Amino acid sequence: MATNNTHPALPADFSFTFDPSVAAWNHPVATYNQLNNKAWDGLLASAFVFHPVTNRFLLVQRAPHDSGALRWEAPGGAVDREDPTILHGACRELFEEAGLKAKHVKRAVSEGPDAAARYDNMSTAGGFTFTTRRGLVCCGWSFVVEVDLEEIEKGVTLDPNEHVDYVWASEEEIREGRCGEKSIPLVRNVQMSRIMEAFRVRRENGEMAE
Repeated sequence: MATNNTHPALPADFSFTFDPSVAAWNHPVATYNQLNNKAWDGLLASAFVFHPVTNRFLLVQRAPHDSGALRWEAPGGAVDREDPTILHGACRELFEEAGLKAKHVKRAVSEGPDAAARYDNMSTAGGFTFTTRRGLVCCGWSFVVEVDLEEIEKGVTLDPNEHVDYVWASEEEIREGRCGEKSIPLVRNVQMSRIMEAFRVRRENGEMAE
């Protein structure tokens, strides 16, 4: 999650497309809250990136001075008021935290097939609502974001103030909390549910590379 303004500027060619299924998030924070009759203090968005060849999932490890120190997560963070849309916020966070440029926002990810029944409308389905230590009420979403193989092959570039390591982990490795010699406990249980759901949907849609 962004904690300072030292991130590199977004490249001039920073742009992406998105699937119609995520159009509900193609609004800035204020507009989204107004359209959905919400008064959240903050909105968060994370980018779920699968390697297009290996089917592995990108995780980054939080810095030791951050909350959830040394635990693992998908790139993501707060959607800024200046972000043109919530989707832009997710893709911006991906670039700032992993140095990867998004190509396409494919879908939103929930905690499972019945998640929509736990929320009051489809535009917030999959939203994880929580209260911070300062009493702020926030809601966050996760989106599968496609990145070109050429972009991935350039390598992941971390912001050392926020993350100190990264892995491309398999579904089983994430479930077991270990990738090779590395222990990879996740920051929140809700992210485990979402990542497993992302793998499930990817598999059911025939998107797993052979």
